Amino acid sequence: EIEEQVKSTLYIFCEDEAAKTVIEKILVVEQLDQYFQVVPMGGAQSILQLYLPTMARGQLQNTYIILDKDQNQHFSLAEDLSSKDCQELKSLVSECYGFEITPYVNGHNREGNKDQLTETYIKYIHLLNSRVFYLPENPEELMLPYAKEDLSSIEDPKDRLKEFAKRSTGQTSADSIRSCYQTLAFQFAKDKDNSNRKDLNDIIRRIWEETQD
Repeated sequence: EIEEQVKSTLYIFCEDEAAKTVIEKILVVEQLDQYFQVVPMGGAQSILQLYLPTMARGQLQNTYIILDKDQNQHFSLAEDLSSKDCQELKSLVSECYGFEITPYVNGHNREGNKDQLTETYIKYIHLLNSRVFYLPENPEELMLPYAKEDLSSIEDPKDRLKEFAKRSTGQTSADSIRSCYQTLAFQFAKDKDNSNRKDLNDIIRRIWEETQD
């Protein structure tokens, strides 16, 4: 069903509502929101385990993944993958994503066809930074500078935003927190002097421009 939908829409899968709001507000400011749908899909590992194998098989061509910064392994590929054997490639996949991602291959056992495994692992690695990206900071940290409250005594960024919602609306309900996300994320998206805003916009622009070829 998703594959049918993405034929006319660019999809961005992210982790949660905070990330969704930050990405959507950039799209609004850049006047690209009509072309994209941003979908919070849960934890990074679940997203990658479920969708990376499908993407490696050439499906979901118009689907991209933007994960939170804390998932970024800062992997830099400096080697020729063609010289690597299957086990080495499997280890590289774990290194670049932070965990093992099961490949979908033909075969009657979990090892599958070795050639297919090798090809799939190479595709997983190449999908990093072509279809899988990372926020420059976690979404709460992108929004918090625009909360005009002293929240420094609260360590966890999510808790800071909850406290900001309480001070701003008198409530900590999901709706009040979501409303604060909308306000703060929009201020972030409009601040074109913010280097993190520029980095996220560069990711979105790259996705957009590559899909227009």
